[in-house]
Amino acid sequence: MKHFVSVLALSAVGILSTEVILHSLPQNDEQELKKVITEWAAHLGTSPEDIAVQKRCLDEKFTTTDVMGHLAEVTHADIDAWPKSEPNVKGSAEVRDIKVRFDSPDLAIVTYAGTYTTTGHKDKRDDYKAEFVSIDTLRKKNGQWKVLADANTSTEPVAASLYKVAP
Repeated sequence: MKHFVSVLALSAVGILSTEVILHSLPQNDEQELKKVITEWAAHLGTSPEDIAVQKRCLDEKFTTTDVMGHLAEVTHADIDAWPKSEPNVKGSAEVRDIKVRFDSPDLAIVTYAGTYTTTGHKDKRDDYKAEFVSIDTLRKKNGQWKVLADANTSTEPVAASLYKVAP
């Protein structure tokens, strides 16, 4: 019984410590995370502004799965190269229903739904619109939230031509 009480007391201390940590997070972190996601979603093309926003929002090594299941690890150098191969791409996503869950003061999971639209690709089969849901992992690094990983799932059928192997 004495051991059970000790374990129960330790559990209570752990729960209270977690609550104190999570409640002591700056109130604006949730809003900042939503801003990062919304800003990034609005800049998914290859214009100089889009590239600058992507590099500001994404970690130096960023892992993503698109709505067709293409998995990629992307670096800032890769992002810098995109305009050379696809200079006219316009892309954005209207995001909604953004929800934030903190795992720790510097690690968060963000979920949302959206509509992704992209145009201007050399291969016109890559121009499409898709409804999706997403789950992202973000880490606060040097005072800034950065997306580490992003996984997307289409919520409606996608054209078969889009399932080709990613370049």
